Amino acid sequence: MSEDVSLHISEFLNFLTDADNDYRYNYEQVNTLDKLTQDYLHDLELEDTTYKERAKLATQLRDTRRARRTHKDTVQVLTPVVDWINQNKNSINSLKQLLGSVRKEESKLQNRVYIRKVDQNVTKESTKAEA
Repeated sequence: MSEDVSLHISEFLNFLTDADNDYRYNYEQVNTLDKLTQDYLHDLELEDTTYKERAKLATQLRDTRRARRTHKDTVQVLTPVVDWINQNKNSINSLKQLLGSVRKEESKLQNRVYIRKVDQNVTKESTKAEA
C-alpha cells in the first residue's frame, strides 16, 4: 500500500504534465494546418491547374481538414484540464512537495532495520530460559 500512495500522486502529476504538453502540441498543429489549408485554397484559386492537379489538391485539402479536426477535438477536450492547471499552480506545487515527502517516508520504510536495545548476542534459547 505504501508504494501505491506515491505512485498515484506521481501518475496524477504526470497526467497534468502530459495534458499540458498535448494541448500545446495540438494547438500548434491546428494553427499549422490552418495555414496549410490557406495554401491549398490559394493554390486552387490562383494557380492554373489541370483537373487531376485540382483533384489532388482537393484530396490534400480534405485530408488536412480531417487532421485539423482531430487536433482541434483534442484541444477542445484538454482545454478544461489546462485551464484548471493554470488556476491551480499552487496546488500542483503542493502536490509535488507532498510526493517528495511521501517518497521520503516510503524510502525510510524500505530501508528500516531493527537495532537491538539490550543484548546483541541474545539467542532464542536464552530468551526462553528468562521467561
